Amino acid sequence: MTREYKQKIADYFGHDRYLECLEDKPETCRFAVLFVHGHLCQCPFRGFLAQKMKL
Repeated sequence: MTREYKQKIADYFGHDRYLECLEDKPETCRFAVLFVHGHLCQCPFRGFLAQKMKL
């Protein structure tokens, strides 16, 4: 998945709600959401950090 495609997904869902999941086993994470090409993360703390760091 290209960076541009990931950016489009993030723009569609909103940067503050969904990020790319970085878990080794995302299917075991309660914040992971299955998406077409992988998992997205909706962890509120990780979203907060990404927002503060402007990722």
